[in-house]
Amino acid sequence: MLIGLILAATLATTPGEAPSQADLKAHNIEIVPKATGAPGIFSVQEDGTIRHIQSGMICPADFPNVHFLSLQIYKSAAVGDDVGCDYGRSGPDGRAVSKLTIFATRAPADATLDAAFAHYKQEIVNQYPGAAEVPAALHIQVPQTGKDRTDYRATGYTVSANGVPRHTELITALWGQWVLEVRATYPSAIIMVEKDTSQQELAEKLFDIKSPYLVFMSASRSLGAVGLDP
Repeated sequence: MLIGLILAATLATTPGEAPSQADLKAHNIEIVPKATGAPGIFSVQEDGTIRHIQSGMICPADFPNVHFLSLQIYKSAAVGDDVGCDYGRSGPDGRAVSKLTIFATRAPADATLDAAFAHYKQEIVNQYPGAAEVPAALHIQVPQTGKDRTDYRATGYTVSANGVPRHTELITALWGQWVLEVRATYPSAIIMVEKDTSQQELAEKLFDIKSPYLVFMSASRSLGAVGLDP
């Protein structure tokens, strides 16, 4: 069964049973300090979300399909100018099944959306030689017109990880002084529903596809972007 999804800008998550806010906050407070230099760059808020202090970007406390694992703080000209929030899900064997990362990078003065998008596409090709570009899994549309938004770029790739085919989704936008990149890697953007597919497995597969776009919109709003809400 091939499930095709068009994501409108008004779409919201409908997660199942989730950890309490207090549990998420405690879990994330434990993880954040493990990143070298995190104080002054990231802070955990009362609801468990993680705030990037320099940009104001909010990383979710948790997702239905992946869970907060770590922070990425890269060397940059100024403290906190190139960072990421990492989420993931592992299988029974302990191997990674799904990964999602939200990056915020201070944009150079001459940055353009297309140049940033081309840069991140090249990073994927460099990481996965032989990566085959495929259409984006979802589209963000303007509710009033039904047309795709033009202020972001997205694409997908079929890649090989340890000899196993995987799907990587890339979403990029340029909001003010910041480049927002959301990247997710998961088994497939095509969902095969078989007789032994559990409800939990189906929900996780659906959220693998939806979560990158949902967090892209929420992170955009926290960066001060306009127009993503009706």
